[in-house]
Amino acid sequence: MLKFIVTIMLFILLFFLFGFLIFAFNICGYGLFSTKPAEGFLALTTALSGVTTYVIVTLYAKYKT
Repeated sequence: MLKFIVTIMLFILLFFLFGFLIFAFNICGYGLFSTKPAEGFLALTTALSGVTTYVIVTLYAKYKT
């Protein structure tokens, strides 16, 4: 069970980092995603949802045990 939770957390963390990188590139005006402002908003939303899910999973794992 713990292994499963750790795997999920790592996946979410990678997802968050990827979203944040896209968002950062958008602000600087580099990369494939700089053509539309909507892409930056999407990346920011992805990053925030990743953090939120990570916190929820961490709290759940803490109070479950």
